[in-house]
Amino acid sequence: MKELCKEAVDKIAEKGEKVYQLHQRKLEEDHYGRAVAIDWEQGKIVAVADTIDEAAEEAKKKQPEKVFYIKKIGEDVFIF
Repeated sequence: MKELCKEAVDKIAEKGEKVYQLHQRKLEEDHYGRAVAIDWEQGKIVAVADTIDEAAEEAKKKQPEKVFYIKKIGEDVFIF
């Protein structure tokens, strides 16, 4: 996993949360409690899975060099 400075983490969290908020209603209606991986640079959802680990794994398979904003839908935030 890449080492990120606080400023980078803050930027990812801010942009990732904006993307999440655009899709929040639909995600929470259809996938509450699951995990979502977001490409915060492209502004798109990359994966929805049952766990944080599965969402991260699925996203990394698609784009191995990316850093994703990963969040439990309706719950806490994780950055991988």
